[in-house]
Amino acid sequence: MPKIFQATDNCLSISKELDTIEPKLADKACISKAVLRLKPFTQWNCVARLRVNFETFHPQGMLKLNDEYFLSTVNKEYDRGSIIKFRIDGVEGRLGEENFSKAEIVKVKEVDSTQGLNESEYHPGGIDYLKSRNEIWIPMAKYARKTTATIIAMNPDSMEFWPVGQVDDHVGAVVCDNDSKILRMTNWDTEGVYSAEIAADGKIHGSFKDWAYQQHLGYFSNPIFGRYGRFAYQDCKYIGDSMAICAGVRRGLFWQMGVIDIVGFGKERPEGFELVKRILTPGVANPY
Repeated sequence: MPKIFQATDNCLSISKELDTIEPKLADKACISKAVLRLKPFTQWNCVARLRVNFETFHPQGMLKLNDEYFLSTVNKEYDRGSIIKFRIDGVEGRLGEENFSKAEIVKVKEVDSTQGLNESEYHPGGIDYLKSRNEIWIPMAKYARKTTATIIAMNPDSMEFWPVGQVDDHVGAVVCDNDSKILRMTNWDTEGVYSAEIAADGKIHGSFKDWAYQQHLGYFSNPIFGRYGRFAYQDCKYIGDSMAICAGVRRGLFWQMGVIDIVGFGKERPEGFELVKRILTPGVANPY
């Protein structure tokens, strides 16, 4: 069953939505087809609330590789970004029926993702995994709209990282399109999405002005009642079939609601990207 992770106030909450997906479908190889069967999250079951015994600052994105988790976070007090690797020990029971009563969160390693880069770009965003190169890709941006960002790649074992591209805009989250070898990048408040080819040397080349840019059409024309409404993604993950699952918020004039969206990319879509399916998450302000 799908789980929602939230890291806030030095606590990791793990919840799951009941009866949203057919078990047989979840066992199939194509993740995208299983995710498309998700229903709105209406019945919540909090399976664990685990104390984190280390500083998590202001979490941005989270990724699970095998039995390890990677958290991108920003320390706004000292203008530093961090990537924290941790694991959850002591979980008993089979998948979908885990017992977290003896579980413990253990930090494996933490690195300063600002070190060696432009120190004004200290804001890491949503992260994703480039399977073909066994790398985690992370945007490091200035903490303001319409500024700049450096995209870095990180080895998940050593946690060494290096720059792979520069963007003359704030990048809030990335999607590694493993099938098309294209990096998708959402800017501040998801006003639009950049698409750049990942070259054979594992970098993105050229100027952001050369890359395909698809504006979120509903954002400016009618931000509240437009085709998509006004939304902003916190974190995205590629799920296959030129689609990504993105978590964030939809905003109104005086309200905010958590959403989980299935977003499609590709030339066959006239706007370059589109909302394939929206899964509302009542009671959760910002899932990821």
